[in-house]
Amino acid sequence: MKKAILYTTIAVVLVAMLGACMSFCFSGDGLKGEDLTFYQYHVGNGYSGQRYDYSIYEKDGVITASIKECNFRMMIDDTIPCKEHVVSDVPREKLVAVGKLLVDANVQKWERDYYATDVFDGDNWSVSVRFGDKRFDSHGYMKWPENAPFHEINRIIGELCMPKEE
Repeated sequence: MKKAILYTTIAVVLVAMLGACMSFCFSGDGLKGEDLTFYQYHVGNGYSGQRYDYSIYEKDGVITASIKECNFRMMIDDTIPCKEHVVSDVPREKLVAVGKLLVDANVQKWERDYYATDVFDGDNWSVSVRFGDKRFDSHGYMKWPENAPFHEINRIIGELCMPKEE
């Protein structure tokens, strides 16, 4: 009888531990950071005319990161090119790090639209993300998803793309 109680107790503890691991070890409804294949974030300000596009993606086994900077004059005058910083052969760990930040922020649960209706002059933004065949898109105006990791992700991309000043 004591062995049966012991085995039952062990089984209950193991099931509880497995349940706890399932809730903490796997997040994002099956999304995994290493499955990220595409991230693109656009942010622009209508008043200042500044626009930035950040991206990191994998195509044909090559990981590329880029930042594109434009201002109002560049957008209306074809003779003034936007500044673009592109780096290929980015280490896979950088793409995975971006994927993990998005998974931790529950990108799959973000709303499609975020708008602050009481602001008339500010930043608009959009993001497109792909994890394999799963795609998530969101955009907004002066309102973002709670705990969105855009600043951290864009810092990672910036460190990859921007020339180092000495």
